[in-house]
Amino acid sequence: SVLYTKFTDSTAFIIKHDKPDDVITERLIACCNSLREELRTQYNFTVTIGVSEAKDTIMGCHLAYQEAQ
Repeated sequence: SVLYTKFTDSTAFIIKHDKPDDVITERLIACCNSLREELRTQYNFTVTIGVSEAKDTIMGCHLAYQEAQ
């Protein structure tokens, strides 16, 4: 499942998975790169995407957000 929240100039997504591993990380990064490229080529629009390390609990989300910046 994916949760998200909108800020004034950004959107933060929380992606839940049972067991983070290198395969999930690689797929997530590939998806982000594909999204960035598609937005750039189709709309001449650039985005910045940050990814943090997985956190053990929802209480670590604020740390993950800071890491992703």
